[in-house]
Amino acid sequence: MEQESTLDATVRMRIRSLRRARGWSLDNLAERAGISPSQLSRIETGHRRLSLDQLTAIAAALGKSLDELVESPDDSDVVIRPERDERRGLTTWLLSKDDGPQGLTVGKMRITEQ
Repeated sequence: MEQESTLDATVRMRIRSLRRARGWSLDNLAERAGISPSQLSRIETGHRRLSLDQLTAIAAALGKSLDELVESPDDSDVVIRPERDERRGLTTWLLSKDDGPQGLTVGKMRITEQ
């Protein structure tokens, strides 16, 4: 239950921070998300329970994915850790164990310009 309340607080803080960073009032974001300003205010302050349909609308209005709103502030709860190679501009995540089916390893790679 503690993890849920921490996640809840993180999401609420991100919504407010993203709104303010854009210079939007509650009215601006509420209109874009199709909800009332009072509902948005109660969501940000924790006086209203977050619902998935409202969260989806708010994320879209902010130009963010749901993942970006709910991801952990750090990667301490993530099992798959990225490996960074700053020199080559690569970040990789292994998504399967080394001994995957038929000897295959599945991974994700991000290549950044240098």
